[in-house]
Amino acid sequence: MSKPVTEADRRRLDDGAAVAAEVLVAAGANRDSVIVSHVQGAHPGGTAAIGELVDTDLQTAVEGLFVADGSVSGAPGLHPCDDWRAGAPTWKKLATA
Repeated sequence: MSKPVTEADRRRLDDGAAVAAEVLVAAGANRDSVIVSHVQGAHPGGTAAIGELVDTDLQTAVEGLFVADGSVSGAPGLHPCDDWRAGAPTWKKLATA
């Protein structure tokens, strides 16, 4: 399987790198010390929305196949960290299990 980085992927990754750099600088890092490496690929988080790709038990349409990584989110395109900050019930349930 091969999935090259598309132009749209590259724009998203570049935007993410810019945001990450701003966060680091805001936290006190010297802007000149922030280095972004060449992107070989990426695994975007939040691509498996609960209720669409997985159910509330994180099971897919294939019985016994669960997704329990950063792919799972409470809404399509919503990054898991955004879910966490918003207090998504499923993440809270998993974190306290």
